Amino acid sequence: MSLPSLAPHHAPHDRFDAIVLGRGPSGTLLGAALAQRGVRTALVGPDGPWTARYADWEDRLEAAGLGDCVEARWDTTDVHTGGACVHRIDAAYARLDNEVLRARLAQTVLAHGGDLVADRAVHAEHEVDSRGEHRVPLSGGRVLHA
Repeated sequence: MSLPSLAPHHAPHDRFDAIVLGRGPSGTLLGAALAQRGVRTALVGPDGPWTARYADWEDRLEAAGLGDCVEARWDTTDVHTGGACVHRIDAAYARLDNEVLRARLAQTVLAHGGDLVADRAVHAEHEVDSRGEHRVPLSGGRVLHA
């Protein structure tokens, strides 16, 4: 499978409906969810691999449209609750491929007019400028507005 580029993509201007600080799993998922709802989103943070592993019940991943991001699956799950007590759950459990998931979510942001910004915010505070917009200055000198 060919993965979309995760390189920073600069939108024609720096005005967005929402600015999400953090390109980890939570921030990227939030950015993609906002983008899918028509919110023009800037996703800000260093680009790097996700080191934790993520998994869920296969039917939930399918319902979320993430079935093709599955790296491994198990038809049943054994839950060990201590001692010799084991509970078998007859439902498929699946582990996600981090790189495929990360690329898919980033592509969603880009496809809806958003931007991936490989930089860090200088301030986490809301600075309101003369037009009533929020400003987020970045360490590289770029300033985002929302």
